[in-house]
Amino acid sequence: MHTLPEDLTRNSGEHLSGLICPDCGGNLVVALIGDAHLHFRCRVGHSYALLELLAAKEERLENALWAAVYHLEELSALVNDVLPRVEHEPSLHEAFLRRRDLAADLSKAVRHLIAADQPLGRADPRTRPEPEGAP
Repeated sequence: MHTLPEDLTRNSGEHLSGLICPDCGGNLVVALIGDAHLHFRCRVGHSYALLELLAAKEERLENALWAAVYHLEELSALVNDVLPRVEHEPSLHEAFLRRRDLAADLSKAVRHLIAADQPLGRADPRTRPEPEGAP
């Protein structure tokens, strides 16, 4: 998959990229300004220089990972809370136990991914703050 069009040249105007806007999800067009400056814009007007786009993409990725942690932990807690209500059905109770434990394990794995990630601009792990609730 290519995100930048192959025919992108200086002063060739805007070209549809293979990227979406981190703010609205619309398609981004890209233009080469001068010899090296990429400029991205979506249909509704969100506009980014290359470094701004990279930072926005990194932030969206981290937010999505934290959302996954939240949903997995909430699922695990919900399943745990309803376990007493299905004790009379052994196969269902066992399935709920497995699902609770898997959700908890996946949450820990995603937290590990967040802690191990090194977004551009923060490549030195010593400058990256510990994620909330990290072990």
